[in-house]
Amino acid sequence: MLRKTFLLSILFLGLSQNFLFGQTNQLPVYENETAYEVYSAVLSYPEAAQQSKSKNFVIRQETLRKFGAFLDVEPAPNKICLRPDAESAKIIGTAVADFIKVNQTKWLLQEKFKLEIPYKLVSSKTIISIINPFTEKEDWKEFYKQYPDSGGFIDLSAVGFNAEKTVAVVSKGGWCGSLCGEGEYHVLQKKDGKWIPLEWKGEFCNWVS
Repeated sequence: MLRKTFLLSILFLGLSQNFLFGQTNQLPVYENETAYEVYSAVLSYPEAAQQSKSKNFVIRQETLRKFGAFLDVEPAPNKICLRPDAESAKIIGTAVADFIKVNQTKWLLQEKFKLEIPYKLVSSKTIISIINPFTEKEDWKEFYKQYPDSGGFIDLSAVGFNAEKTVAVVSKGGWCGSLCGEGEYHVLQKKDGKWIPLEWKGEFCNWVS
């Protein structure tokens, strides 16, 4: 893919836990069956397990609205660090627009993933209470004690689609410790009944900590 990449280094110092997660049981349930097909495709990429050395996945139960954030915060309206050029915008532009729209809401994920690796959905409240990020008591050892062989936890955005639901845009992040993690956008197309990476031209961001 001919894309210009901007690498973001994420610094967490000075962030406040006032941005926390909200009440899980008050969130709308994410029932989009096609979105779970997309999630399953992205999480089934060989590198998804290899990078985190996961034997099982821990997935944050709430979608993450703001790309690269550890604690959920509301994204700026109409802002996304994924900008196709004019030709690619004809193909993926409506999916990008839908991605922005659907991620104004935080959703509650369901156990509808189809993965070869076992997985568990864990609430933000549970994850934060175990790790205690941004404090002197930050404790990833306790997280790995409770979720061994997980390689950390995964964040997922809601999925944006074109009108025909043949093109999808989603972001995925992985957190493995203090200043340890990475994330990126994925653009996929449905071909012969399967979701596969779509080649496009333009600019996008990924993040590494």
